[in-house]
Amino acid sequence: MQLRGGGIGTAGATTNDNGETTNPTALSILAQQWCQFASKNFFLLGMFVAVGLARAFPLLGRSGGVLRAELFIGKFGVACIFLLSGLVIGAVRVEASSFQSQTQHIRLTDHLWPLASLVNMCVILTTAAGGSVATALWNAVISNLAGIFVTPILLLRFFGKYIQLPFIDMIVKLCSQVLLPVAAGQTLRHFGGKEIYKKNAKFFKRLQEVILLGIVWNAFCNTFAGSGLGLELRHALTLSILIPAMHLLSLGVLFRTFSLPIFKFTRREVVAAMFTASQKTLAFGLPLINTIFEGAPNVAAYCTPLMFVHPLQLILGSLCVPRLSKYVEEGDEEAKIVT
Repeated sequence: MQLRGGGIGTAGATTNDNGETTNPTALSILAQQWCQFASKNFFLLGMFVAVGLARAFPLLGRSGGVLRAELFIGKFGVACIFLLSGLVIGAVRVEASSFQSQTQHIRLTDHLWPLASLVNMCVILTTAAGGSVATALWNAVISNLAGIFVTPILLLRFFGKYIQLPFIDMIVKLCSQVLLPVAAGQTLRHFGGKEIYKKNAKFFKRLQEVILLGIVWNAFCNTFAGSGLGLELRHALTLSILIPAMHLLSLGVLFRTFSLPIFKFTRREVVAAMFTASQKTLAFGLPLINTIFEGAPNVAAYCTPLMFVHPLQLILGSLCVPRLSKYVEEGDEEAKIVT
């Protein structure tokens, strides 16, 4: 039986081909609601599934196993993610008249918060709070690209004495597995790739999420097939307390910093700078970790804090949106009075 007439109406009824009205059962409505919830939260739920499968069947997805996950996910999958990133990055455009001021904002947020790389989430939160979307977009593009070069330098600076980091090999690997696919994505935009991406944006977004989940699955399979995660309960509890505290602190410090008169930022720009400088990307972070620490036994432990941060920064950022929206509106009212 095919359904028509707009599907489920206000009363939960459906109409079939004969014009007959039928009422769905409570179970079917619940199943529909669950499917909608799962679709909207596909990646978050997928992380739990990926880790659970890795724990139950660690030998299936480990590197060197039957499925050769390290090849199809660790190499081809990562290359595909950065290829798609090249297509997306090329889509961002800001009017030439605002280029100089936006470039200034990029320098400020990058210099004051150099350890933070950005994700589309910062643009979403900025938009919801009424901030400057142009500033958020510029920061997201430039900081993601800069992160490719800055990340290995920071790792060498802070952890070079404690972990093995062959710097030259790392740079070569990042160039071949990250920069080359990004450049290829940029090139493809001029040969029909732009239109293809626009027509299939939802598919490519879901493909990227599936690949990222594959990286998580492969990393945790390697861990559970070896000596385990290496993360004790007390450490996990510490992370669950420390990460939210650090994120809230960073939001507060950045907000106060960018509000200083010396920067001459509007309130909309303050909101954008605060969000873009505090967000840490999962879409870029996981592939970079997988590329830099390929073959390392503790790669899953390196991924764990980022997996904590991903849903956390969306929750905390969303809680800040109403207050920030009021802050922006008050600034608009003050500007009207002055003019």
